Amino acid sequence: MPRSKKSSAPIQSINELQYLADPRLGRRFQFDPKCLNFPVCAILPRQAYEEPRSKLWACGPVLDQKQEGSCVGHGFAHELAAFPYPIKNITHAEAVKLYKKAQTLDEWPGSNYEGTSVLAGVKAVQEMYPRAIESYRWANTLQDVIATVGWHGPVVIGVNWYSGFYNPDSNGTIYISGSIAGGHCLLIRAVDIVKNRFMLRNSWGSGWGKKGNCFISFDNMNRLLRESGEFCVPIARNWWK
Repeated sequence: MPRSKKSSAPIQSINELQYLADPRLGRRFQFDPKCLNFPVCAILPRQAYEEPRSKLWACGPVLDQKQEGSCVGHGFAHELAAFPYPIKNITHAEAVKLYKKAQTLDEWPGSNYEGTSVLAGVKAVQEMYPRAIESYRWANTLQDVIATVGWHGPVVIGVNWYSGFYNPDSNGTIYISGSIAGGHCLLIRAVDIVKNRFMLRNSWGSGWGKKGNCFISFDNMNRLLRESGEFCVPIARNWWK
């Protein structure tokens, strides 16, 4: 979430001050205790945990949310366009529709605000794409995330976005540094168990990172997960195959 005006934490740079007002960081945290009853570990095969494997999932063209707070809509749009069961013709316009629908389903009244929650996003997908996501589960541990991406498919995540994430290094890797600039939604589209990292698809166009993607270490991802991260795993997409 954006830094409170009462925060005493120092502003590190003028650029960081700009980040705090970034409208693209539209992930809002919405906790439903019932989600705890639907862990992904309950439906993944034991092999996914005992034999973790590297996997890259294709996920269609890189979308660009521009200056809208529609990252949740774009995160799920990238998932809908992703293998193993991609839906064709997922566009920026479709992502914005998902975002607007999610705002009608989240816990905040009206629509005169930026952003929405991952939970509302997956509910919006169920309404707009009947049977595309018949159900969904939640990854609650790093091992859940590794197993899911390696054996099942991509994962839509809502996490804290740090100021250090804005500029991936020359290898396309982001590291936790600086202050929390807001909340963001992205898609985990790959896991590499040799280099201990994930690949993320962002929604800031192909000019950001490595053609719209970046890498993050297992350790950094585990920290984001523990910081009220939401890791949503769409289930039962085979109807679209």
